[in-house]
Amino acid sequence: MAWSSKNNAGKAAINHVNCVGCVDIFYLLQPNRADYRFQGLLHFQQEHGHLLVPKCYPSNPKLAQWVKRQKHNSILTDGHEEKLLAVGFIFDSDRAAWYERFETLKSFYLAHGHYGIPANFEYHSLNEWIQHQRCQYQLYMNGEKSSMTKERTTALNSIGFDWNPRN
Repeated sequence: MAWSSKNNAGKAAINHVNCVGCVDIFYLLQPNRADYRFQGLLHFQQEHGHLLVPKCYPSNPKLAQWVKRQKHNSILTDGHEEKLLAVGFIFDSDRAAWYERFETLKSFYLAHGHYGIPANFEYHSLNEWIQHQRCQYQLYMNGEKSSMTKERTTALNSIGFDWNPRN
């Protein structure tokens, strides 16, 4: 295997790789790439107040891809995983998806001043998610099997969510 270690911009470059079974050699030759993406994640957090980078994020699609890989990568180094956990990164994709919806709900409230999500096409999936939360909450409160947790209940209560809007 042969490669040049630096290009004229000071970044790792590959002139020629002749290797069978190499694991993402280009990535290995760019030691600052993970730090660069991590800094992008911190910038996203500073800008949006959370780490829930959408799967489709036109402002920075490479960050969205990197975040997805972190969630599904079972061989993160201890130091890398610790850095992500220290800033509140959520590895559990179900939990992350729930918090994405939660952030969408908060954004809706900031824009409209209420949680009465219209059932029209634009907000259809958020409306369904809210109805699901209310249903799961009732099951949870009755001691039945539910996807609602104390953590989720606390989060929704913290934003003044109305569990029973018809009362």
